[in-house]
Amino acid sequence: MLSFELGDGRSISVPLEFYPPLLAANTATRNQYEIHAGSVYWAGLRLTLTSADLLMGRHKG
Repeated sequence: MLSFELGDGRSISVPLEFYPPLLAANTATRNQYEIHAGSVYWAGLRLTLTSADLLMGRHKG
């Protein structure tokens, strides 16, 4: 599961299967991320997830 805490107190969790690059990545790669306003970026995976992606349940693969 991929879980996020939003600034308004809500939590969002989605299955890693929604994001195959994260699912296939090893733990070290998953742990190398940057948080930007409204998004999370994994440079090693070239993957950006926005809060809108998570709230809308958008899959990326």
